[in-house]
Amino acid sequence: MNELSIYRLNVKAPILEVALYEYGNKGISKWSGYVKQLSPFTADLDRLSSLLFALRTNGGEEYCGVAINTAIEGLTWSKRKDALKLMYIAGNEPFNQGPLPYGVAIQSAKTKGVVVNTIYCGDTNHVEAQSWIHGAQMALGSYMSIDQNHRLVDVTTPYDQDIKRLGAALNQTYLPFGADGGKSAMKKQADADAGSLMMGMRGTVSRAKAKTSNLYKNESWDLVDALEASPEQTMTALGSMSGPMLPEAVRSMPAAEAKKVIQRKGVERKNIQREIKSLAKKREKFLATKATSMNGKEAPNTLNKAFLESIRKAAKTKGLSAP
Repeated sequence: MNELSIYRLNVKAPILEVALYEYGNKGISKWSGYVKQLSPFTADLDRLSSLLFALRTNGGEEYCGVAINTAIEGLTWSKRKDALKLMYIAGNEPFNQGPLPYGVAIQSAKTKGVVVNTIYCGDTNHVEAQSWIHGAQMALGSYMSIDQNHRLVDVTTPYDQDIKRLGAALNQTYLPFGADGGKSAMKKQADADAGSLMMGMRGTVSRAKAKTSNLYKNESWDLVDALEASPEQTMTALGSMSGPMLPEAVRSMPAAEAKKVIQRKGVERKNIQREIKSLAKKREKFLATKATSMNGKEAPNTLNKAFLESIRKAAKTKGLSAP
């Protein structure tokens, strides 16, 4: 998300939607090919984060062909010619298992303009990796291999605590509304924050940075985003919503007064976001300098690094550019 938020197509920012599937888990029905959709395409990135952090597996058959085909047939893919349609499939068993050949599934993906990228979780020199390489080649996608057992080391920087503090302050700018007062949406946001915190400082910073992005919008439950996206509709809604549906900050106010409070929160949010972005850039430069001083030793490839490299490669094919 952080990577794609900086891309533009003819000056326009992209709209990002992500779907999520799990496969190869023996807890999933055999008749589905051990594949399960966790979320269709959605822009609700808090929900996706919560689903990702909740994922657990207990072993099972990895039917890659079935998994790819299930996602191709089960999702509503964009028909726009300028849409960037990417699929990522990761696993640590042979790519050619299961009742449906991966070549058939990849051909179905290509007919819909979907580029399949494969991630082998293991040594790329292992014989099993060859089928993952071949799958990516057939799909005209990227092949990646990562060390699934590698543990990232959190490097402390002078900017960490300030970013963490600002991330907490950013949460205070949200004004939830809705049938339950926006409580369920706020819980999703808090759960996603907590999951990122478990990843250490790098997760905390990445999450804070994501919440400064133009792709992170919550107009369905946050009055600040709602007012910015649809001013007239939001003002009409403010006049019709009862007390428990509104945040305490504006609950007893006339709509015109509530609007001023919401706008002030919006200004506060933008200022905090600006600070986070600035500190995140300084942190990245600090880490880059640190990396070059590691006696020329390259860090192991990670899922994050592999994703970013493939996104950059695919973006170029659609004319997406980053500053």
